[in-house]
Amino acid sequence: MRIATIFLLLLFLGCKNAHEQKQEVNHTARISVDKTKTDTLHSQKLAYQKWKGFKADTLNYLVENFVDRKSYYKNKPLGVLLKDIEIPIVHYTTDFSYPPNEKYINGITLMFERNAVVYNKFQTKKKVANLIVVNLKGSLTNEEVRSFLMRYKRTWSKQAALFFDEQLVEDIAIVEYDKKTVTDLQRH
Repeated sequence: MRIATIFLLLLFLGCKNAHEQKQEVNHTARISVDKTKTDTLHSQKLAYQKWKGFKADTLNYLVENFVDRKSYYKNKPLGVLLKDIEIPIVHYTTDFSYPPNEKYINGITLMFERNAVVYNKFQTKKKVANLIVVNLKGSLTNEEVRSFLMRYKRTWSKQAALFFDEQLVEDIAIVEYDKKTVTDLQRH
């Protein structure tokens, strides 16, 4: 009698476990399908959009195509991002590093309007400036960049594009208002 009870108990638990495994497989399949749908929708939403579709809204163009799609540009040369930009870069600044990481530059800020306009937007805090900050994985030294800037200044040019072209992108962002940024812009 004891053996029969143990046998029935094992049989019952075995059937219950098989039913749970089947439910788990169905749940996993459903998650995979949902993830595929989500990935597809996410990819469609984050496809590059041409400048003409933004009706001269520079900031929206920059955010939707570069900040929101930064995962596409991460670990790729800056030149890939530069080739996608359809509007002229007017000016740029570099983010020099300070101790303890003082050897390599941290990044580059690409501005799509004159420096005076950017500065005014930060002062009045009425609009966000039309610029993007691109953090780079340091391979250009502060000294190399200083030397380049002495020759070519900070107006965007073919020389600047070639100089920064191969630097790997680490992150892309817009700049929100803060006093440090305003002070930094005044110095340039």
